[in-house]
Amino acid sequence: MKKLFLYIAIAISSSMCFAQCQDKVYTVVEQMPFFPGGETELFKFINQNLKYPVIPEDKIMDNLSTKIQFVVTKTGEIKDIKPMKPQYEGTILTDSLISVIRRMPRWIPGKHKGENINVYFTIPLHISPKR
Repeated sequence: MKKLFLYIAIAISSSMCFAQCQDKVYTVVEQMPFFPGGETELFKFINQNLKYPVIPEDKIMDNLSTKIQFVVTKTGEIKDIKPMKPQYEGTILTDSLISVIRRMPRWIPGKHKGENINVYFTIPLHISPKR
């Protein structure tokens, strides 16, 4: 009876690890995910779809920047979009960029050891406003 219990415990823990490993999100992989058409097409998509926010004159700084992180899933979908730092959260620029990222087509997923995997991806955006 003890042997049977041991086999069941091993089988359950193995299947739990397999399920958790399937959902793991990586930061360093053999092949990073990429936007269809590459980096040039990514920035073209952002430029065509980003509605540059109107910023009051007294709020304009020399440079505006934000960094958005998201997960590119093993199927190429975008999920878990969020600003990298709390000070970016809720800003006009960050909200505008998140809106564009939500409208992106599926990406080419990242790969590690020949398998499609979930990968974190970060997009920095810097704007020098015209005065």
